[in-house]
Amino acid sequence: MTGDDLPDVIISTCDQDLADECLDARVVVFPYEGAGMFGNAIERSVAPFPVRLLVADFELDGAPDVAALHLPAAPQAGGAHLISVLFNDPAQGIGLATEYDAWNGIGYSFGLAAGDVSGNDRPDLVFTQHLATPPRGPQAGFLPNDPGPFGAPLDLDVPGLAPSNIHVADIDGDGRCEVITINNGVDGSDPISVGVLDVDPLSPIATDPGEAVEEPDLDEIVPTSGPRRAKAKVTRGRKTRR
Repeated sequence: MTGDDLPDVIISTCDQDLADECLDARVVVFPYEGAGMFGNAIERSVAPFPVRLLVADFELDGAPDVAALHLPAAPQAGGAHLISVLFNDPAQGIGLATEYDAWNGIGYSFGLAAGDVSGNDRPDLVFTQHLATPPRGPQAGFLPNDPGPFGAPLDLDVPGLAPSNIHVADIDGDGRCEVITINNGVDGSDPISVGVLDVDPLSPIATDPGEAVEEPDLDEIVPTSGPRRAKAKVTRGRKTRR
């Protein structure tokens, strides 16, 4: 983060009062100086309830930036789910947070990833949007890095319900990125599943959401563990516009 080619430590922090209000939320960078020593912390204020952090070079200037995913104050009552980005200038250092709207609704969002979903060789921000009440609609979305750097959020029609995590990778080696979600299901009767969304960079904003279909030959590739012991399945779909 500080341009010295040494790995730094980045955390988010939030002071909560007796009413569970998030006070003075911050992203804190601890610059590593070598020999087990860290320099003075670099702190930047961000929106309340930062629950996920990632680092990516969104501006392709060689200086890694920081993105934070935020929950609303009362997810069960609905509200705006925000993403804060701290752009890191090679000359001036880490800037103040810029906020972007991700989605609005009742539910939780804990998954955040960066990758080239729009096909312009720049990392976009991809996030889960677990809508807790019907109609649930698309379960993920992304902020396209236009550049600008980020445009209005778009939906990703990832198969599955209640995604808890999200990733971007070219898993089949065809030069096209896929979006992968780990889906917990809405209740105990829903299967744990892996949703795979095949994104075509030549047509990044397809309007046909496609059908989510189970692929039996992939059913056994994802081991599951934990108290539910449900068999994982893999479903595929295509992307759609909000």
